[in-house]
Amino acid sequence: MKRFFLFSIFLGLSTLLFAQNDTIAGWTFPDLEESSLLANFGADENIQTAKLKTESSERPIKLMEFDEHNVASSDHWQNIANLKFWKISLDVSNYTNITVSSNQRSTSTLPGPEFFKLQYKLENNPWTDIDNSTLQLADNWEAANYDGILLPEECDNYQGTLEVRWIATSDTLSNGISVEANGVSYIKNIFIKGEYTPLNLNPVLVGWEFGELWGSFDPTPSHGITSNLGHTIKVYKENETDTSAISYGGVGYTNGCASISGWEQGENKMFWMIQLSTKDYVDIELSSRQRSEEGGPASFELQYKIGDAEWKAIDNGSIALDSEWETGNTDRLTLPEECEDSDQLISIRWIMNSSDAVEASSIDPEAASIIDEIFVYGYSTTNENEFIKNEMKLYPVPCQTYLQLNTVKEMTTVRIFNLSGQLLDILNPSSSQVRINTTKLNPGIFILQIENQDGQLTSKRFIKN
Repeated sequence: MKRFFLFSIFLGLSTLLFAQNDTIAGWTFPDLEESSLLANFGADENIQTAKLKTESSERPIKLMEFDEHNVASSDHWQNIANLKFWKISLDVSNYTNITVSSNQRSTSTLPGPEFFKLQYKLENNPWTDIDNSTLQLADNWEAANYDGILLPEECDNYQGTLEVRWIATSDTLSNGISVEANGVSYIKNIFIKGEYTPLNLNPVLVGWEFGELWGSFDPTPSHGITSNLGHTIKVYKENETDTSAISYGGVGYTNGCASISGWEQGENKMFWMIQLSTKDYVDIELSSRQRSEEGGPASFELQYKIGDAEWKAIDNGSIALDSEWETGNTDRLTLPEECEDSDQLISIRWIMNSSDAVEASSIDPEAASIIDEIFVYGYSTTNENEFIKNEMKLYPVPCQTYLQLNTVKEMTTVRIFNLSGQLLDILNPSSSQVRINTTKLNPGIFILQIENQDGQLTSKRFIKN
């Protein structure tokens, strides 16, 4: 199965996907139970998982009806400047151009904090202000709205947990009165949205992005599918039994890098090498960045082998290095077709193929070869016809006139929502199989919310052509 077919699928999907502003996680508090603090709209990873919280369990959230809407409320905001907040944590992988929307309010009878701002946090990083997010609350729902505040680009497709908080920034109100312990703040209609990018069609099968500058070298991948995370990057001399020690080489292309010297007799003998599984993946592509210190090797060739077979050259795999990150870059180089969907391990190596040195007449034993940002990509063959996950089968995807949903356990309720959270249809199958008529749906992306006989909720995205 080659790229043309998969690209056709991708093109058809992207026409719909990229035009949509998808809800990643949303809170509308459908009832006043504590479970409504969990997202009731959004991606599978967030719905009924991502939760609205305050900074402490000692300051709980109360759900209540206010002005004919269900809202979240909390008191004890006294002594709060930059200490107390609303907070959510969510998964934004596969989403870009991420925005925040919400409504906030205080009252004149029990006034809570008047001034808030938005901040975000990526794992192991400090909280950071979001530009243009200062907000002044009033005794109405119109004055204090975030309407699509854009998060910084570093949040796009973030692979860890993204945190967003609404933090109170002042202990006093604009009239100079201090916020009291019984002062209440309200929030409703929280939506985190973004453009869905189907990166799962072209994931990183394995990747090394060296985050450290110094210290003990970690040869394991920083990215990749589960079956590849146990492999390591290596350097060999002479043959595949003489392994040389690799170290961090200080500043790399972005963060750290991998570095090793001792290439003076390495022509056609010494090489960097990685291994990976490509089972269930096709159209394999390779990217990497290389450079050498002055006197280090100036020329490499990319080669591959399958299992214990002989090494073979990769077309257009000749790499000329300099002392900067300018000429030694490989960008999405396609590997031969025989590397696709292989039951055997694929080995890839960057072998020094001449005695030429960078900015010197001969190789200096102390000069290092440096490599960074190694990524191998592939297209999944298991996403083409049906989606099977969590004991659930959903097909055809995309659908036209019908959608077949099969589960292990009996389903009691199936709801269909659009991406704005509007309920379009509800079914009560009382069965483990249901055939859903989709002829009345307009082309687009929809969400199924499925409740089984045990009361468990899950949701799945589907596309109607």
